[in-house]
Amino acid sequence: MKILKINLEKITEEQIDLITKYFQAGKIVAYPTDTVYGLGCLAFHKKALQKIYQIKNITATKPLLVLMKDKELLKQYCEISSKQENYLTKIWYNKDIKHKPTTIIFDIKKILTKKLDYNYPSLAVRIVNNFNPKNNLPEITFLSKILVRVNKPIISTSLNITGKPTLDNLKNIENYFSNIKPDLVIDTGNIDRKKASKIIDLRDIENIKIIRE
Repeated sequence: MKILKINLEKITEEQIDLITKYFQAGKIVAYPTDTVYGLGCLAFHKKALQKIYQIKNITATKPLLVLMKDKELLKQYCEISSKQENYLTKIWYNKDIKHKPTTIIFDIKKILTKKLDYNYPSLAVRIVNNFNPKNNLPEITFLSKILVRVNKPIISTSLNITGKPTLDNLKNIENYFSNIKPDLVIDTGNIDRKKASKIIDLRDIENIKIIRE
């Protein structure tokens, strides 16, 4: 397990490249998300997914949330109607609304389920958008840089063993996990304990469901 300590305000291109290579190689990465510390890998890399389930001590029947770089990538994987797209504009791309990070559940494209060896009819997705409060303009963050470089969906599940609190600092990360550990740990210091993202089921646009506030 390699630990990489970085300053998010002074992150270098070399560090971004290194992190990207770990993801692209099918490795497991512990990293800061827009909510809490997360555990991730390429979303449809079978061996990497199995390792994440083992690290967290959960069954492989539980689907995991994914992060994507933009709406164009989202459309490659999910069924998106014009009404759903309009709704997304209000939730993900509205700089005038101050809301918490929001994950949306969509139907996955049926043609992809066999190709990706994916056994679920839906996919929970979050696109990371941050607006700088000083000028109210979109802000390129560490996480968005990684997503652009990787250019594929990546898993974002909380950094913890199931049943234990999510880690908000990585001081004891080497002792926290026993036999199976992440391949790369990105330590950015303490993260103020935040709540997980809001989750909305948008599969039926006429019957939108709030799964988690």
